Amino acid sequence: KDCEEITFNTYDEITRNRIEENELFVKKVVEASPSILYVFDMKTGDATYLSKKAEDILGYTNEELTSLFKTQPNGIVHPEDMLNATKEYTAWIDSGPDLKVLEYRLKDKQGRWHWIRNYQNVFKRDERGKPLQLVANAMDITELKNAEDNLKKLNESLENRVKAQTEEIQSSYEQIKLIIESLPQLAWTADKD
Repeated sequence: KDCEEITFNTYDEITRNRIEENELFVKKVVEASPSILYVFDMKTGDATYLSKKAEDILGYTNEELTSLFKTQPNGIVHPEDMLNATKEYTAWIDSGPDLKVLEYRLKDKQGRWHWIRNYQNVFKRDERGKPLQLVANAMDITELKNAEDNLKKLNESLENRVKAQTEEIQSSYEQIKLIIESLPQLAWTADKD
């Protein structure tokens, strides 16, 4: 009996240690991630887990963010993104694959807009296959979007310069063409005098 008890206690201790190691591993991965990681409960509309990065990026606590999404989503999601994000999200929940990527802007507590790329994956489904929980990785891609906008503006500027230079060259070509075409007439007039 003592041997059985020692074996059980040892097994129990090993199991507890492995669970603690796994929990520590997950905690360290989440802390190291530059993204907002969360688990969303479809029935309650609550984030059952929300990483600290949400508060770092947006300034809201889990409770504040959940409340905003429930009570005034138009106040936190950019008006230009709200309709499209809602349509895509609804279509995905109704019949989409497990993974969905959405991009939209969220307003932080200071009133600044952040571009978010949200990778959502179905974590649990009910017996009819409807999603119950989502696990998600939301990345702040504001700097990327700003760089894209700057690149687009530089590209437009370059295209305008090329167009202006092309028009200038075309105009010079037309002037040279007129001069060349009138050379025989100038030469003939010069011979007469």
